[in-house]
Amino acid sequence: MPRVARARTIGRGGILAVLLLAGPVRAQAPWIEGEARVSPLPGGRNTLVVDGWAVASCGDVDLTFSVDGRTLVAGRPSLRWPGLPERVRALPSAQFAGFSTPFDSGSLDAGAHEAVVTARACGVEKALCRTTFTVAPRTSPWIAAPILLLFLVAAPLVLGSLLARLGPSTLQRAWTPYALGAAWLLGVLAVLAGPHVGPVESALLPGRLAPLANWDGGWYLGIARDGYSNARSFAYFPMFPLVLRGLLRLPVSVRLAACLVNGLFFALATACLRRLHPGRDHAILLFAFLPFSFYFGAVYTEALFVFLAAAALLAVREDKGVAAAGLGALAALTRVTGIAAALFALAALAARRSRTAVLAALGPPAGLALWMVWLDRKTGDPLRFFHVQASFGRPSSFQPALLLDRLIESVRRGSALGLWEVGFLLAVLVGAAGLLRCRRWAEGLFSAAVVLMPLVTNSTTSLNRYALSAFPALIFLGERVPPRALPFALAVEAVLLALWGGRFGRFVFTG
Repeated sequence: MPRVARARTIGRGGILAVLLLAGPVRAQAPWIEGEARVSPLPGGRNTLVVDGWAVASCGDVDLTFSVDGRTLVAGRPSLRWPGLPERVRALPSAQFAGFSTPFDSGSLDAGAHEAVVTARACGVEKALCRTTFTVAPRTSPWIAAPILLLFLVAAPLVLGSLLARLGPSTLQRAWTPYALGAAWLLGVLAVLAGPHVGPVESALLPGRLAPLANWDGGWYLGIARDGYSNARSFAYFPMFPLVLRGLLRLPVSVRLAACLVNGLFFALATACLRRLHPGRDHAILLFAFLPFSFYFGAVYTEALFVFLAAAALLAVREDKGVAAAGLGALAALTRVTGIAAALFALAALAARRSRTAVLAALGPPAGLALWMVWLDRKTGDPLRFFHVQASFGRPSSFQPALLLDRLIESVRRGSALGLWEVGFLLAVLVGAAGLLRCRRWAEGLFSAAVVLMPLVTNSTTSLNRYALSAFPALIFLGERVPPRALPFALAVEAVLLALWGGRFGRFVFTG
């Protein structure tokens, strides 16, 4: 993508200083001041970042981001912008006047487009930024579809079959729980240390614990405090915000409480994994130290989801149908990919436990149906969680050509984030194919589903953390690592975990 022009709407001369400091003048003549830019997200593959700040002499500022005259994103500033509160001391709104949101330009047609960021307040409207960008032409779908089938189906099946021939290694150690706790703690400390050891990419909220809720974490906290008051918030499922709402009553920082509760969920998840995979401690350790496992401690859904999914699978294996149904329903209320937990019913069918199979199959659809009924009563659209994706600039239909182009661009540009996303996608699919080769249908299909479902957005964005949910496939791969190689593998993973956790803490987009 060509370099996008950066537009600023204000100068820093004497006139601005007079406007910002002269309180009586502001009261008489409403005004808006601010600046915005539309720039490529580093390694974002057709992803732009719209950021800047805006203040008004009265009331809140409403922002819109439009492309070719069509509004795509709307909202209000909510971030701290460095130096602004000191410059505009008379305006309380200046404390959180910044904004930063990614936009997926790949959903647009090929060619040149005009982007405008507009601020409105006090009956005044002002364009903060006006610029153009270009979307490259796409590959023909007739070419893209066969290539995707080769990459996403044929190649993983071949590689998975080869790995399935290798017998799994065994390892069980009494110190494993302590090492698992160290993995979680390393991720949390890396996130918190991030802003202190490297340059911060975007403005951060004040507070030492603020980095734990970067990006989507801010959405979850907002829903917990204010409910679904923002039209875009319906993209986020309700289970985790309900947990956070309960934490708001505690006399401690909600970010700290959420981090510790996620630590509890992580401990419960790894306990379930050890029962599901006895004698496979090395594989579970490799899973816990994955470079993006810091999400298990951040204000995100990963720890809760993995716990619910692993517990549901464990309940199926132990012939506890009611528990499997309930846990599956909660997983579907946590993330849309929780519906894939219904596939665990195949494990019960293989063991000829028909009652457990029926209950396990019905639980996740029931949870999703409950969320859809609430959405229908609240918004009149039971699929609001899907349709709202358009406000994030994501297409509502699968386009093989667009997905292939993004995969190719990730590799061609050599973006570290993009290469990790493609690598995780392939690794999970290979592990899933290996599970299928071993006739572990439930685990294999579940693992494949949780990484393939997000591809309906025609993007691998955030796949690094989505892949953490595919724990059966990742543990299958870890089982093929010889225990003697475990110290070296864990050392490499720990370094990468610290690096990526630090980047996340500095508000660098990592998924």
